Amino acid sequence: MKGRPGDERMANDTQIAMASWGRLDKMTESSLSEDYVLRFIKKYTNKSPEKFAK
Repeated sequence: MKGRPGDERMANDTQIAMASWGRLDKMTESSLSEDYVLRFIKKYTNKSPEKFAK
């Protein structure tokens, strides 16, 4: 069944991606580190370039 225009989406080029305001970290399940994910979250939480974005 054909969907609406724009419904098709390209396949992801990585298993896992974390994004935050211009930063994009890609990794595979085998290279995933819980410590790295927690550091990434802590580092980029509430660090938007927009003054009032949280």
